[in-house]
Amino acid sequence: MTTSRDDMIPAYKGFNSDLTCRGFQYAEGETYQTDRAELCVTGFHACPMPLDTLRYYPLGTSVYHAVEVDADAHQGEDKVASRRIKIGGRMSLAELIEVHSSLAFKRANQAEGTDESTAVTSGYQSTAATSGYRSTAATSGDE
Repeated sequence: MTTSRDDMIPAYKGFNSDLTCRGFQYAEGETYQTDRAELCVTGFHACPMPLDTLRYYPLGTSVYHAVEVDADAHQGEDKVASRRIKIGGRMSLAELIEVHSSLAFKRANQAEGTDESTAVTSGYQSTAATSGYRSTAATSGDE
């Protein structure tokens, strides 16, 4: 199948340190396809928001990559299930935070007054606070 960027959207995925996920071996730059996708059952899973990957793959023992999934992927609360996935480049925690922050600010500008909030901070001393029905916070720094 030919991969067109028009029918794929960006997402983010965590893996074990050897680039495996649930026993399946992935490789950077490769595209994978399956017949079916259903959240938490089958298909290739990824997160639309970078820091959500930390819920599934913990820091220290995992690696994180930008990926592309089908535009019509099955949507969940914080993840998608797709029949197709293209594995992009590896991302550091700082890069995850930077991209997440950018996406969160874009969402906030598009939908003011929602019950979702996201806070991301980085630096020598970092503090984050969030409130709302669904909130995510991430910090990095020496303190």
